[in-house]
Amino acid sequence: MSPMRCHGPAKLFRADCLRNFLKNRGLNGGLFEPESSRVAAPPREGCFTHCLLNLCPAWAALSTFTSIQPSEFDSSDEEPIEDEQTPIHISWLPLSRVNCSQFLGLCALPGCKFKDVRRNIQKDTEELKSYGIQDIFVFCTRGELSKYRVPNLLDSYQQCGIIAHHHPIPDGEAPDIASCWEIMEELAICLRNNRKTIIHCYRGLGRSCLVAACLLLYLSDTVSPQQAIDTLKDVRGSGAIQTIKQYNYLHEFRDKLDVYLSSRDSLSRSVSR
Repeated sequence: MSPMRCHGPAKLFRADCLRNFLKNRGLNGGLFEPESSRVAAPPREGCFTHCLLNLCPAWAALSTFTSIQPSEFDSSDEEPIEDEQTPIHISWLPLSRVNCSQFLGLCALPGCKFKDVRRNIQKDTEELKSYGIQDIFVFCTRGELSKYRVPNLLDSYQQCGIIAHHHPIPDGEAPDIASCWEIMEELAICLRNNRKTIIHCYRGLGRSCLVAACLLLYLSDTVSPQQAIDTLKDVRGSGAIQTIKQYNYLHEFRDKLDVYLSSRDSLSRSVSR
């Protein structure tokens, strides 16, 4: 193979052409400052690199470009995305319909940093504390908390003096009936003790609304599944109860709970004998 030579059409690709090419794409024109202003020592006269630089201006331009370290690029035109300053939004579900004087709060994930959402975990937890929140039920999985950049969320709640109840439910899913019964019991205890309580998943629409709707059915026999769904849609919007699986779960909740509690009582009686 013959050695590469810069002749013919290649001569048109000069350093100034490359400079203009880069400038037109917003790259730093200062890349073409004298070589001595950026490197410790120029190529030694007579060496292979020195010969290439003299033979082909395009090679000189590319050599200069590739000698720049990543840290030397000016990224000041990329403004850092600031955290949201708006207060965290909590929707309050009145429980008077189920003979409870308390309200249950529903909200999106505090401190979340994902896509266009840029909340600040310290600001959000301090704000929740200032609202008098005493208990928070978290339905996000550990993997989700890491994905949304709040891996230490539960610790942050504890440090603010808020009791965290972690009951992970995969996104779009529903809890098994044993886990749901446990959540219902813990929520009922909080509300009976007049503790200001909120629940959340990622957006506060699917899993959170499902649990809140189950609570309405759990605390009262007179509320129908559709009434519970309509109530949550009034509180959280049309996105409440997001999947068919969650919708069906809610309609089957009472029957599944009765079967679970019956089997649980039967097991307890057999053990006591």
